[in-house]
Amino acid sequence: MRWTVLIFGWTTACGCTEIGCLNSIALTIEHDGIPATDVSGTATLGDTPFDIDCSTPAPPDSTVGCDQNQVFITGIVVDDRTTAVTVDLSTAEGPVVQTLDLDWDGNRPNGRRCPIACWTASATVDSADP
Repeated sequence: MRWTVLIFGWTTACGCTEIGCLNSIALTIEHDGIPATDVSGTATLGDTPFDIDCSTPAPPDSTVGCDQNQVFITGIVVDDRTTAVTVDLSTAEGPVVQTLDLDWDGNRPNGRRCPIACWTASATVDSADP
């Protein structure tokens, strides 16, 4: 008697895609927990200042954009100096100058086993806080 044994194996492709993403930070600007309006000023990450003016739409190639009381800064360099953001802003509700610590989250858009492609952080700025 002759037996034939077939062995099947499954392989999984472990390659990484090349989906890109940009390092970014999102700032929510409030006054006593209520969304602030007419936001303008500067946010400084490391040694780099970013001008903020939410009264007009940002040009398509701008690294700074606004959506109501949120400010988005993209395409930034994240290194050991970008542990905090300093904001010096004017709002309709009053001025705000604060330095906020940042917690960066690594994003892996190319797959969970692939290297981190970009970093994101968010912070809330409240002009009612000292």
